[in-house]
Amino acid sequence: MSLTSVYRRLFLETSKSLRLFSGLLRARYKQKGLKATSGMQSYPCTFMTPEKQAIIDAINKYC
Repeated sequence: MSLTSVYRRLFLETSKSLRLFSGLLRARYKQKGLKATSGMQSYPCTFMTPEKQAIIDAINKYC
């Protein structure tokens, strides 16, 4: 944990109103992150490139 985040946490957790504000910021950050990744494909990838195929072939050859 960085020193800046420690100071930020101490500052935001000192009073009740700042704790509420901090909680709202955390919820907003989490919500935006979930929205940003909602359309992304999860593992395993469905696309194939020549470079990716070469890596897979090399791994299969030596395993």
